[in-house]
Formats: sequence, C-alpha cells, structure tokens
Amino acid sequence: LIGLMFSLILPLFSYEITFLILGRQWIEYSYILQLLLFLPFMRLLTRVGDAVLRSFSMVYQSAFIKFCSAVITLSGLYFASKLDLFWLPFAYLVSSLFTAIALHILIIWKTKSNGIKVLSTVLVNFIRLGMLFFPIWIGIYFLKNQLNDLMIFSLKLVSLGIIFTIIIIWPKILGSKFLELTSSFRIFKK
Repeated sequence: LIGLMFSLILPLFSYEITFLILGRQWIEYSYILQLLLFLPFMRLLTRVGDAVLRSFSMVYQSAFIKFCSAVITLSGLYFASKLDLFWLPFAYLVSSLFTAIALHILIIWKTKSNGIKVLSTVLVNFIRLGMLFFPIWIGIYFLKNQLNDLMIFSLKLVSLGIIFTIIIIWPKILGSKFLELTSSFRIFKK
C-alpha cells in the first residue's frame, strides 16, 4: 500500500523533478520521468514475489521469468528507439507488469491460493487509493495551462495534504488492512 501511494504521488511531481535536476530545456520530456515514476509499485511487487519464490526454492523459475522480462525490455527498447523517445518508458512498464504478474501467478500456483481473491485484493486497494488521488490528477491536467508553475505546485501540495489528513483521520476509507497497517505506524497508542 505504501509503495502504491508512492507510485501515485511521485509522478505528480515529474515536472518539478525534471526542472530541478535537468533544467528548463528538458521540461518537455518530463512525461518520460512521469511514466517511470509509476513503476515503484511494480518493482515492489516483483521484489516481494521473488522473495516468496526463493523461499519455495523456485530460484530457476524466478530466473527464467527475469530472463523473459529482460528479453521483453530489450526488444521493447529496440523497437521504441526506432519509433520515438515517447515509447521508451512503455517498454520498461510492459516488462515490469509481465514480471510482477508472472511471479505472482507462480506464487498462486505453488501456494494453491485463490487467484481471484489475490487479484481482487490488489485491485480493490489500487482503486481505493486511485479514487483519492484521481481528482488531483484530473485537476492538474485541466488547470496546468491556466495557472503558473508555482500555483500548480502549491495546488499539488495542498491536495496531498488534504489526502494525507483524510488518511490519518479516517483510515477506514481504505479498508481494514490499511487500518491495521497505519495503526502499526502510530506513535501514540492508547
């Protein structure tokens, strides 16, 4: 859940990060960074899946999936380089999705778990968090041409502050599992 929150928050600030690190001349390519910043959640799922497979001594199966992922990445990067710079992050995104899905299919098969239940849990949490962050994305998209950069940055910060206030005051909005997670992080417990 925390990785998913970072994957939904960090891309909001791709414009600012690109400006700070690379300068104004690279601002038009900030969408590439934005697409790449969606990947922390996928990478987190991949790391967790790899650890679980290793605990079941399925090292070779995990390595084969990573090999297929590397082939997908390299093929995607080759074709994307022939087309346009815009497609480069999509090659890595497709590769990351493949790896996360394939690893978790193997885990579901090995543990004889209910695949529908696992998928629904991930989707439900993604939708719940997405519903909190989606209004920010829509607002920024429609207002980016009407407001200056500082006002957009301020709007992003205020919106995130409101969302985190909602999550801290009313964590039930994200379900009981999220409530358990946040209660373990609270400093002052009764």
